[in-house]
Amino acid sequence: MSLPCVTTPLPPLGGRWRRRNKENAVEKRESTELSVLYRISQAMAHRRDVSALLQEVFDILEKEMGMSYGTLTLRRPDTDVFVIEASRGLTP
Repeated sequence: MSLPCVTTPLPPLGGRWRRRNKENAVEKRESTELSVLYRISQAMAHRRDVSALLQEVFDILEKEMGMSYGTLTLRRPDTDVFVIEASRGLTP
């Protein structure tokens, strides 16, 4: 004698699932960004050496956000000249 098989159909994967998944990804990214900003602000409050501070900022960005290369470019006051103040992962 066999027992009857009762199954409950699963709802199709549709827009609601994708939307919720996307919302979770956005929330995770925003949380990471806030954490990074907090860590950078802490570094700024405790570092006096600007070169060491900029390298620590790059360390934080690499660890938390996977940034392996980048530049920090600042405009000189009263001019239109931009200067790379710090960089990571670039060749000269």
